[in-house]
Amino acid sequence: MAGEIHDKNVRIFNAIHITNPFVPDMSKLEPFHGKHYRMWSNEMEFFLGQIGVDYCLSTDAAPENYVRDFVKDNKTCRGMLLHYMTFALYMIYSKSKNAKDIWDGLNAKYGTDDFGTKKYACSRWLKFSMIDAKPVLDQVHEYEHLSVDIVVEGMAIPDLFQANCLLEKLPSSWENFFHSLKHREKDFTLQELVSHIKIEEHNRIQIKGKLVDHYSSSSNFVEK
Repeated sequence: MAGEIHDKNVRIFNAIHITNPFVPDMSKLEPFHGKHYRMWSNEMEFFLGQIGVDYCLSTDAAPENYVRDFVKDNKTCRGMLLHYMTFALYMIYSKSKNAKDIWDGLNAKYGTDDFGTKKYACSRWLKFSMIDAKPVLDQVHEYEHLSVDIVVEGMAIPDLFQANCLLEKLPSSWENFFHSLKHREKDFTLQELVSHIKIEEHNRIQIKGKLVDHYSSSSNFVEK
């Protein structure tokens, strides 16, 4: 009798935890191609957890007293992993019949720290500097992408640190703007600083346009 009650409680417990009406949108997840494995694997593991089959990543047999259909769940889990891979990787990992074997293989090959990639991302970020010949806002967006590359490689950068570094990388013609913000007591977040830069560049473009119009009008007057 006690055993029957225990089994019934296990079934109820499992049913409660596997019922989740929310299924995340995976349409933006790019097929894994060998890079940025951490980001891809985290998103994949989250998705598989939402549909209740992520346990197949850590076992190749049905857990004891588990009420779900392991064969079906393993097939679903394996299919999702293979679906979100490039064709070349699909041909390699499709030979494995268990989702766990695929997951273990991916972790063994791509889950270890790639120090070469880390160093390359850091080098690009540190060497980045802005020039006057290009629109500053375009270069700001480039800086943001470089920062994202570092975060993707597992190296967190505090937001205020990113903002202060961006301020240091402004071109020489922005020296007055640099000093005006540098001496303020308030610390700017990265997005706040980007907003200030956007306003400043817009004002500079307007002033430059007025100067061009002024010189053009003066030139026409002299010619006449």
